Amino acid sequence: MHPIIPIVFIDVIDLYANTISLGAIEAFPVLGHGFMYSRSFHDLDCHIWELGWMDMEAFLKMKQS
Repeated sequence: MHPIIPIVFIDVIDLYANTISLGAIEAFPVLGHGFMYSRSFHDLDCHIWELGWMDMEAFLKMKQS
């Protein structure tokens, strides 16, 4: 099982931009649902990485509505 490392929204944007600038290729289009945001890319060995962020407070408020 792969570790899940907590990151903040801006980290997703910065990490994605850095990987693309170093030669990674976008794997899937950006995924955004207001309370959630993710980006994915192929690294230089063709592995797919997915970076994600979720605002749990906004998610829980949405579920209660």
